[in-house]
Amino acid sequence: MTLNPAALLTVTALAAAIASTAMGVIVVEGLLIALPVMIGLRERIMLAFPDGLRRAIGAGIGAFIAIIGLVNAGLVLHPEDGGTILAIAPDVVSWKLGIFFLGLILGAVLLARRVRGALLISIVVATVAALGGATSSSSNTTYIESASGIEEGGRTGLTAIATGVLCAVAMLPTPIAGVIPAEATAPAPSSSAR
Repeated sequence: MTLNPAALLTVTALAAAIASTAMGVIVVEGLLIALPVMIGLRERIMLAFPDGLRRAIGAGIGAFIAIIGLVNAGLVLHPEDGGTILAIAPDVVSWKLGIFFLGLILGAVLLARRVRGALLISIVVATVAALGGATSSSSNTTYIESASGIEEGGRTGLTAIATGVLCAVAMLPTPIAGVIPAEATAPAPSSSAR
């Protein structure tokens, strides 16, 4: 998962390719990796790494997902002047960040209490609060990270297949998701990356 953005940026920058070409490369990569996964080679390779390194990989993916959530919320910015790669937003007291923190705190509390659907509940509550008009921000499309599915108990390849089929079906009503603001979904990846 974390290699996809890197591959997209690298292929686009080096080959002056359009994004659809880069995404095609990612599809081919996915097909090529499917065989080693199906025969168990991927698991054997991962088990060859020391336990500490395997945990570090998980921590790195969690940090990556947390950064995505913080950027979506507007708390972490990439300065346009070419300075530091990431910086804290200068205005941390805003309605937009208030919605983010509402979702983050609610999601963390519900996850700590092991409430099923905790992330979805926090997204819905934050969306309802944002749609109250207090944020004066534009809407963004939502997405659900794989951590949500793992948190709810999905750990097999069948889960991924079911998710893929359901995503294909969900493409029809997807434009409706445009009403969900980014600050409503931003806490979900942040609160799941423990």
